[in-house]
Amino acid sequence: MSLFKNPTIFVLLWKVLFIAFVIVFLFIVLLDGCQGRFDAEHLAFDCKVFGIGIAGMTVLAAVGYLVYAAIMGEGAAAVAEVPSGTLVRKVGEQGYWVEVSGGGARGWVEAGRVRAVGE
Repeated sequence: MSLFKNPTIFVLLWKVLFIAFVIVFLFIVLLDGCQGRFDAEHLAFDCKVFGIGIAGMTVLAAVGYLVYAAIMGEGAAAVAEVPSGTLVRKVGEQGYWVEVSGGGARGWVEAGRVRAVGE
């Protein structure tokens, strides 16, 4: 499936970063309130900074998603069907990195349960 047609990863990343920004925003508003600066002027400034932060976060997440899509081989000229030799090599490389990063798939790989599609 093309990463451009199904941007689930982008939406998930955006939601996680948005929640982080909301938590920081609420903490800043709480600190302003504790310091006696809870008025319309400070709240408007905090909202302005929050909006700029969300816009910047969206741009960075979009650029990061496009880079991820390019790394995964989903460029603008993506081919619908990948030759099986290339697919097997790509799955093998991804399995190696899962193994190195401690992804918990060691038992599955050794048992031979992880196979490329079409094998």
